[in-house]
Amino acid sequence: MKKLKLFLGILFLAQIFFSYSSALAQTPPDTNNPLNTNLTYSGPEETIRQFLCTPSDNGAQKGDLYTCINKIYKFSIALASIIAVFFIVIGGYLYMSSEGNGEAVDKAKSILASSIIALVILLSAFLLLKQINPDLIKFQPIQIPKVYNPNPAGAPPWDGGPITPVTGTAINLAKQILGNNNITLATAHASGISDNATAKQNIQDTAAGKAAARSSYQGAPGTTVALNAKMLSALATIGSKIKISVSEIAGGSHPAENGKTSTLGHYGGNSFDITDFDGSRLTAGSPNIQKLMNLCKSLGAGQVIDEVASANHVHCGAF
Repeated sequence: MKKLKLFLGILFLAQIFFSYSSALAQTPPDTNNPLNTNLTYSGPEETIRQFLCTPSDNGAQKGDLYTCINKIYKFSIALASIIAVFFIVIGGYLYMSSEGNGEAVDKAKSILASSIIALVILLSAFLLLKQINPDLIKFQPIQIPKVYNPNPAGAPPWDGGPITPVTGTAINLAKQILGNNNITLATAHASGISDNATAKQNIQDTAAGKAAARSSYQGAPGTTVALNAKMLSALATIGSKIKISVSEIAGGSHPAENGKTSTLGHYGGNSFDITDFDGSRLTAGSPNIQKLMNLCKSLGAGQVIDEVASANHVHCGAF
């Protein structure tokens, strides 16, 4: 009996310890993990997978260890309950067959009392933890939160932490950009030529419901163009988290685009150039260049070019 009490006591303490430890260190499972599979099983194979710690189809990525511990934990509770019920039956049999023998009756009562108390403690602990917080009796994966990536099929996400995309119409987004102190819009071109197609004027015109002007010098086409809402969304999203300076949007002269009819670049209202990132000027070799490029790609840019060495900016376009 002492061994039975010791076994059930240890199991009870282990239950409390593992439940408390899992509650302190758990992270909600990532239901959007692209490594998850939709394989299904049936018959004996499913039964084996349910009750044995078999490796998952995706190895450690799916969390084999915590799944196995969780199965052992539940199995241990069930096994302890079965053992306790077994001893209750034994105690009842000894009591009924004692035939008035005082020593046998006392032994049967002792077995019954110990088994019932152990069973009550075991199940009460489980139910108590479940009532306090169901997560206390669950084992979940411990993992670093995934960096948000709005374009998981495209380029790798940037490494500066989660960032939530800003959405809306072109007019709304332009208004948000104008009101965002993190975003500095150039009021002059790098060429020194003055016109009504500066980055700030482009955004002001869009916020007013008008098309943005394009420059007409050094091969630039002139006239106007509607700014792409996706491009504005990316610009607003970057500015929602990071201090930046924008040198050009639809204005300025861009030799690589001159003479072309593509709508993917500046002249198509689909690109912007950033000269300052995180409050400092981009310089050759700066780690901020790669951060910005990754961020632009993760926000949907199909054309991201490091032009810091030649033109002091990173080009983000083709949204």
